[in-house]
Amino acid sequence: FFLRKGWVFDARSELERAAAHPDGRLDGEMWLMLAQTRARTGDIGGAIAACERAHSHAKDAAGVEEAVALKAYLDEAFGVVTIQGSAPG
Repeated sequence: FFLRKGWVFDARSELERAAAHPDGRLDGEMWLMLAQTRARTGDIGGAIAACERAHSHAKDAAGVEEAVALKAYLDEAFGVVTIQGSAPG
């Protein structure tokens, strides 16, 4: 409901509450929605972590595919670059 209304931060708040609930911790669909919502609010690291949970708790192959696809998109679009010098310091 919140997402359809465009209330992304309210949706995130409710999904975070669901994730803390014992039933929510094992719900792959909830984790996928939380991943999408975290991404929309700029929390890319949190979105990737939620994708991993969505993948672990997916009920079927379609759920796994959605989690993998979203994580791949986030990794590609918002990946991390590590710069390392040739000498310490």
